[in-house]
Amino acid sequence: MSRIAVTGLVFVALVLTGHAQAKPNFAGSWEQVAPADNAGSRMLITHDATTLMEQHAAEGDDHVLKFILDGAEHADEPLAVGSGHEMIGRYKAAWTGTTLTIDQVTDYQSGFHREARQVWSLDAQGQLRIDLASNLPDGTNMKLTLVFKKATISRS
Repeated sequence: MSRIAVTGLVFVALVLTGHAQAKPNFAGSWEQVAPADNAGSRMLITHDATTLMEQHAAEGDDHVLKFILDGAEHADEPLAVGSGHEMIGRYKAAWTGTTLTIDQVTDYQSGFHREARQVWSLDAQGQLRIDLASNLPDGTNMKLTLVFKKATISRS
């Protein structure tokens, strides 16, 4: 069989089988580089085949968000209980190729109903990119892209 015929057969086989790329693993410590006003902020991601957990500093205790990556709807743990700002949320987190999409719906005690989407991916430089979209209480929509680089560990 000629080299051209073999190359053609391999190409057809890849197209027919839907040659899948491996899903990225977002685990690690990440430092924000964009937008510039939050540059230097850090977050810690724990990620395995079924769960993604994101932790970042906040006033008081750190914020910890956990997502089950099975595409099913899950309830968030109630947040800010007893603060007068209780919120109840639901989310779905699912993969499309090498991109993770997290759709969230949150109902606040004030009556505000928030719908948000996070799209997680790694760019060509290995940076974590999170494209955010959400409605805001004033009726406008917000879109924002966060970019993070792997944080270096300083050794003293």
